[in-house]
Amino acid sequence: MDLVDKVFLLQHMDLLRGAQSAHLALVASIADEVDAATGTVLLQRGAPADAAWVVISGSVDVSSGGGSRVAGANDAFGAGALLDASPSLVHAVATSPARLLRIGGDDFRDLLSDHPELAITMLQAIGARLRTLAIDAGAPGGSQPSMYALL
Repeated sequence: MDLVDKVFLLQHMDLLRGAQSAHLALVASIADEVDAATGTVLLQRGAPADAAWVVISGSVDVSSGGGSRVAGANDAFGAGALLDASPSLVHAVATSPARLLRIGGDDFRDLLSDHPELAITMLQAIGARLRTLAIDAGAPGGSQPSMYALL
């Protein structure tokens, strides 16, 4: 996968929504392609998370204490690892052979220190996501908010 394809894929991440193409290219340059066999654990709930993931192909079951969903092509998970190395709030396991982009948290935080304008874009995306979750949670008869995109 070339840099341009990675940039298009990264545009689907909530935390990078609104980022300039030049910033996405920087993130793409630190993103590695990884092949995962069925059953490969990508994130283990409670274990330190060191990377965020974007599915290129295949499927990954992403679960938390509140439920689960299947992540497929263009879906991202584990974005919290980009912010810090806290324990993962989700468990993610490949449910089919999968190809993914892995964005290492340490590399990403180094990138943010060199490009603070990208950090501002991320803060704006986090704010927008939190507002959406708050609105969804407070809506009469509304569904429970899904935090998977930020976890």
